Formats: sequence, structure tokens, C-alpha cells
Amino acid sequence: MPHFLHGSSLLEEQPKSVAASAAGTDAGSGVAITVTAVPQVTRFDFLYPTLADNEPSGLPEGRDTVADLIALGRAMDEDNSQPSVDSAIPSIQTYFGQFVAHDITWERATESIQLDNNVQPWTLEKIRATLSNSRTSRLDLDSVYGDGNVGEFAPRDDDGRLQLREVIRDIGRPPNKDAWNDLPRAGKLDTKARIGDPRNDENLIISQLHVAFLRAHNAIMQEHYSFDEARRILTQHYQYLVIHDFLERITHPQVFAELEAQPDYVYQANADDLFIPLEFSAAAYRFGHSMIRRTYETNLNFPARYPLELAQMFRFLAGYPGLPESWIVEWEPFLDGGNNSARQIDTKLVEPLSKMLNSEGQVFSDQARLAVRDLLRGYILRIPTGQAIADKLGVKPLTADEIKSAVPEAQQEVLDASVFLLERTPLWFYVLAEAAYERNQNSTEKVDYLGQVGSYLVAGVLFGLILNSAHSVLATPGWTPTFGGKLEDLFALSANYVH
Repeated sequence: MPHFLHGSSLLEEQPKSVAASAAGTDAGSGVAITVTAVPQVTRFDFLYPTLADNEPSGLPEGRDTVADLIALGRAMDEDNSQPSVDSAIPSIQTYFGQFVAHDITWERATESIQLDNNVQPWTLEKIRATLSNSRTSRLDLDSVYGDGNVGEFAPRDDDGRLQLREVIRDIGRPPNKDAWNDLPRAGKLDTKARIGDPRNDENLIISQLHVAFLRAHNAIMQEHYSFDEARRILTQHYQYLVIHDFLERITHPQVFAELEAQPDYVYQANADDLFIPLEFSAAAYRFGHSMIRRTYETNLNFPARYPLELAQMFRFLAGYPGLPESWIVEWEPFLDGGNNSARQIDTKLVEPLSKMLNSEGQVFSDQARLAVRDLLRGYILRIPTGQAIADKLGVKPLTADEIKSAVPEAQQEVLDASVFLLERTPLWFYVLAEAAYERNQNSTEKVDYLGQVGSYLVAGVLFGLILNSAHSVLATPGWTPTFGGKLEDLFALSANYVH
């Protein structure tokens, strides 16, 4: 991992100001700050509303459809007797993708919805009236800085920097890691994270990634930039990372080239009325669920021989008032060449995602299975089928035989038993099967990216959102990164911060 030389300027060509702009004072510090007004709630809608309101473009309505979707979700369990198949994508991209999702969207109305055999599709009027987005819908790091309608403004220390918290002393702190590697928390015994999006503290990796962004912001301020300048600089680098270290890896090369040439090719919107397309948020962007591994090497205390189980990563604060120092993440295993490669994008999910277990090790009901929830949520929200979206995009849809060739035998049996799934395939499942089919058709080269439909929806929406974001790198001719264009460079900048 590259490191910057001490005393050198990280961002030499960026303009520096004499003083920070001020619109208020940080309580208790006397430091002048600019406070961004909390935005109005943004919305969800459809890229292609005529498809959502057209019965042949969606799934048939009825209890038989619901039963078929539940059966398909059950069949998406990965066979634990077989080893997971790793991809060429480093696993940091799995969690960076989650970080991006948290930055642009939080739809809370369906989080606790009961999903059972009796669910029915909502009307378009109900969908639009019920769903709202608690984030700004822009790639502006509001999940870090706290501009959305959920979470809080990121607290600052007496020097105006973003606050961090010392880790809990135990044994085995990884080398070259200082004590300031935990999120700011509400109190000595209150572990609630004081961050723009509380979901970024739900598992160890996403929590540590958030810490890296806090530290990177402070490292930029150490180069004598104001708070607002540091935010702009970090946000622009973040947008660049989304395009060139995330999307360029997981997007079909032909589609990526088209979107580089025309960023609004798929998603046309204006900055005053951005919305999150449901075809993206409720279907295509959920491809990352299939990339999650069962276990992770996280540092010298949890090496490849004794990795952390996925379930442990969601309980990393259990019994502690903060992050123990022995759990600080070393990023090398998550980057290119590390042992934590992401799983291939396909139609299988690992445990405990495939069969979520309770505290006694018992399998929850179907509605707690992630695959079942994803499929039924798409049905309720009238997400068009993969074939309908392919036609709309001018992409040749996969045939029934092509879909079957890309999925395991248990899923083939469910597809064959259904009267519609092979011709009217749920968009989320279609995107996963399309990626697997793309890989199977290119056996002579390493292919670990989405197919064309998935690529147009995932990359097309993110390109459009970036184009309409503040200080957009896509709308700034000649913009280039100054501290590197990969996540490993962000981590190097984060490591450079001296508290």
C-alpha cells in the first residue's frame, strides 16, 4: 500500500483558503463552521413507469406467484458442502458498494413490512405516497457529514476536525494502527455511533470504512485546508472512486465506455429533482448480496487460518463500550491480492444470508431469508421483469435456456415448475443470472462483472447521480485525483492522519 512522505503536500494543485467560511459555531469548541441545511425528503420512482403500470411487463399477480418466489428464494441457498467460488474482485468492493448505497438511499417504509404468502402488489399511487428517501440522493458523503434526514451532523473536536474515538485497550492491536480508530459514540457506556447514517455501524467492515473516511477528511485538513474545502476534495475523490475503482470493475466494459461518453445515457434527471429509481434500489443494486463471503481475514488476530465468521462481524461491539483494539481492520487482505476476494456474482447467497439463524441456531421463517425478502419486495413494488427492462434498453433478453444454464440444478427445478419465472423473471434474479451467464460465455478470460442489463441499471443510475451532485467530477473538465484513484489510496491517506 503506498504511503505519502511526511511533510509533503498531498493536494498541491487544490486551492487553499485563508480562513474557513463560517455560518455558525460548533458547540463547545468556538470553531467556525458552515452548517448545511437539512434537505427535504427526496423520492423514489421508476425509470420506466410505463413498465411498472403494465401487467405483462411485471410478474403475474396472485398467490401462485408468491409461492413460486418463496420457493425460488429458498433455492438460492449456497451449498455449504461446496467451497465458495471467489472472483477477481477484492472484497472491499462489496462493502464500498454498501457504503455507497447508504450514502444515497434509505427507504424505511418497507423495512418492517410483513412478507408472507398473502402479500399483494401495491398500486403505483401507494408506492409513490409511501416511499421516501432519508438521504440526499446525491453522492455527497451526507452519510459521513450528516446532511440527510436520519442520523446527525458529524461532531467535531476543538480544532474543527471530525471526531474519532479511541479504541478499547485489550491485546493485539495491529501494527501501525493508532488508538483513534473507532467512530465517535454517544457516551462512555453508550455505543450508539454519532454519525450521519447509523447503518454504517452495523458491521465491522462498514464501520471501519466510515472511520477511514473520517480520518481521510482530517488528513486533508492537516494540509491547511478549511473544513469545507476538505469536504469538497474528499467528496470529489469519493465520486472518482465510485466510477473508476468500483463501477469500472463490476460493469460490462461496453456499457462502461458508453456511460463514460454519455453519463446521462440511462438516467436523465436534474439536480433540483433527483430521485432514486426503484429498478436500481429494489432490484439491480442488490447484486452485492451475492458477493458476500462466509468468513473474512481481518487482521493478525483473525488471519486466514482463524477468520471472522460473517455473523461475528455483526456483533463486533458485543460486551464492549466501543471497538476493541484487537478488532481494528487491516485493509491489505481486502484489497487486490488479498485473501478476501469477493464471491462471484451469481444466484447463490451464503449463510447466514441464505438462512438467517436466531440466537439458538434455528432457521428463521421465510420472510427473514434475504433472498425471499428481496424477491417479495420486488413483487410488492411492481418492479418490471428482467426481460421487460432488457427490451426497453435495447438489449437482447436471455432466453429460458440461457437463464437455466446459468443457475444451479435446484433453481432450475423451481424455474421449470413455475408457469412464468423463465419468461417473466424477477429483475433482481435476472441481473444475477445474467452476470453468471456472461461469465460462462467467456470461459477463456476472467469475467467478474455484471451483464448488460445489470450494468446499465447500476452504473447508469450512479453516473447520473454523480453528474447531478455538487462539485461533480463528471461536470468538472480535467478533474484528476490528487491522492490516488483507488481505495487503497484512501486508506493510505487515512493512515497518514495524526490525531
